[in-house]
Amino acid sequence: MLIDCHTHIGGRSGIIAENQNAEELIEKMDTAGVNKAIVFPFCHNAMNYNFSNANNYIHECCKKYPQRFIGFGRLTPLSKTWKQEEKELRELGLKGVKIHTREYHLKKALQIFKETAKHSLPLIIHTDHRPHTHVKNIELLKDYPAPIIIGHAGTCYYHHAVRLVNKYEHMYIDTSLLSNYRLQRVIKEAGPDKLLFGSDSPYIYPLVAKTELETLELPKEVYEKITYKNFKSLFKGMRISLK
Repeated sequence: MLIDCHTHIGGRSGIIAENQNAEELIEKMDTAGVNKAIVFPFCHNAMNYNFSNANNYIHECCKKYPQRFIGFGRLTPLSKTWKQEEKELRELGLKGVKIHTREYHLKKALQIFKETAKHSLPLIIHTDHRPHTHVKNIELLKDYPAPIIIGHAGTCYYHHAVRLVNKYEHMYIDTSLLSNYRLQRVIKEAGPDKLLFGSDSPYIYPLVAKTELETLELPKEVYEKITYKNFKSLFKGMRISLK
């Protein structure tokens, strides 16, 4: 069993690296031996920051391939209609929310988190090297009532991600975009119970991400926790089949 917690579908024509439909992702999943993936829209799949159509596309793909996809919607506080979009994604049956703070600080999304918290929706939050996307900002959500997946493990600030998951039970790290060295450090310092395998497809092929994890020659129990067993804890109590 192998579950990928970080993949995108949708996109726009003419941008090869940022364009992937459901069937293309499934082909890559099959090549890598990935059984199931969390899927959500790309950043640019919004019209005037509105993700309604993009979230509906995720729903349609999950409806078409229920054994392969776990759908997450996308929201941004820059949209004037984010409250309606949040309601819509819940009504569509999407299981969580992806947040990407490329154009704003996480503080601006606190109003969104107040709503998603009411329904205990899990979050995936993008992190990178910029101040407004820094992983340390996620501590603003120390009391959030549902799981939070730290996207890309904070990249070069992975040590901050380690500190957060060691401090807060509901926070997890995804392994996408981590170098071999950083991946080893995160596994050692955070422990295998707080890690989730992720590829960030289509930017990284699932097979590449899987191969990088396999080169570490981890003990079987550690490898299984990262690739699927930790998902059982993450989605405990939710109606999500991991078969």
